[in-house]
Amino acid sequence: LRAGDQIEVRAATVAELTVGDILLLEAPAALFSHRFWGTAAEAGESWLVTRGDRMLSFDPLWKSGQLLGKIIGWRREGRYYSLAGPAGQQLNELLARLSAAELNFFARLYGRPELTALPAATGPALNFHQVDRSRLLTFLIRQLFKVRAKLIIRRQLARLLD
Repeated sequence: LRAGDQIEVRAATVAELTVGDILLLEAPAALFSHRFWGTAAEAGESWLVTRGDRMLSFDPLWKSGQLLGKIIGWRREGRYYSLAGPAGQQLNELLARLSAAELNFFARLYGRPELTALPAATGPALNFHQVDRSRLLTFLIRQLFKVRAKLIIRRQLARLLD
């Protein structure tokens, strides 16, 4: 999402969230939209683990009460993009996997495996240990270092517009 995008938000509880969903969260002076990676338990309370797609570290934990909802679509320059239908869910899953692959790639490149560790996470996450290494390398080569990733995303966006 970019500054100026208009978003559509659906109310959601923590139990309804799926790893990869884009959340709208309320901070004291601003609203944030970041991808959901799981939950963490601390001091008997459930916390949300989030990270922006291009960030190399997880956000500070969010209280579940700061969750305003799940982003299900956005409008940019007069066009509406939905994450609610099958094509939108596929696009969201692809972007979540690209984000996870990018994080894992840079964690390995810089010798910083702690970057991929969720803070006391209790939920599932898209991390390097859940992906076969040869498949991940193939995925990275095809998706991150070639124009093909842009073409796939453009195709998914075109499906959303049909």
